Amino acid sequence: MTCLVTGGAGYIGSHIVASLQAHGYTAVAVDNLSSGVPSRIPGVELLNIDIGEEVSIEAMANFMLEHGVTAVIHTAALKS
Repeated sequence: MTCLVTGGAGYIGSHIVASLQAHGYTAVAVDNLSSGVPSRIPGVELLNIDIGEEVSIEAMANFMLEHGVTAVIHTAALKS
């Protein structure tokens, strides 16, 4: 099973990615890197897009198909 973690390079998302990997799952991530840090998820495929933008739909769909994503954990958000 491959799981897509939105906000995967963020604090919470990166811990979810690590937990998935520790339990034998493959994880891929999507993050706009506004506060995420790619070095938190070394070796994980990362798509740098803003999922709130309509133009990101096709890129996200292609990324999911390319990696055989079967589950999504959504942690992408903006905080104030």
